[in-house]
Amino acid sequence: ERIALVHLPEADDEPADHQMALEVAGRNLDLLVGLHMNRTMLRYVRCAHRVGLPLVLSEHIDHRFPKWIGTFTPDERDIAMAGATLIHLLIDDFIATLDPSERGKARVVPNTVPEPATLANLGVQKDQYTLLAVARLVPRKNITRVIEAFGRLARDFPDWRLQIVGDGALRGQLEQQVRDIGLFDRVDFAGEQEDVYPFYAEADLFVIPSLFEGFPPTLCEAVAHGLPTVGFTTCAGVRAQIIPEETGLLCAG
Repeated sequence: ERIALVHLPEADDEPADHQMALEVAGRNLDLLVGLHMNRTMLRYVRCAHRVGLPLVLSEHIDHRFPKWIGTFTPDERDIAMAGATLIHLLIDDFIATLDPSERGKARVVPNTVPEPATLANLGVQKDQYTLLAVARLVPRKNITRVIEAFGRLARDFPDWRLQIVGDGALRGQLEQQVRDIGLFDRVDFAGEQEDVYPFYAEADLFVIPSLFEGFPPTLCEAVAHGLPTVGFTTCAGVRAQIIPEETGLLCAG
């Protein structure tokens, strides 16, 4: 009863901006928080300045990703950040990506995850070990790279299987990739799961092949379960979490 949900048009034009400003101004608010990671950030800036509210912009990704997919240019990001009262970032390394004049407004707050009730049972002898990946099956998550790597290693490690938890547009393509390398009986597509914690608890190693992540919750969850982890050093959000030779390994991208 304390949360009001208001649907606003997605259009990036003057009528949409006007409706957003009217909705915000009519609610006697004290603060506007922008959680989007693309051009919508500029709409928050325009709205906040129009109605006279302080604005926190929260960037929940690696700042390079919007440019990579073509939704938000570095110049647009600079303009948006200049219009913010405060800026929320996920890791310390991202502060240096801001214009020097804006860095004093930055506050770093990483993602958090619920504490697991059961840790992964590592170091015990098993008939079969599990390499786990948890991700949406979309290009940015780079799951095809995990399948390629597993395909090169699987025959040398017959007691290991790959388990992929998550769903998405690429599932059919990834399943065909597994068939093409002749390992469909060694790769398990578990699909989307309401509760992924049991999968971490049963796994032996976690892999995250993303090239762009802010502070990925899946990696937080794996570390919380005590799993050793593997990721790319080029991914800032992964590099911030994995301590080489202590909690996992970082590989060249």
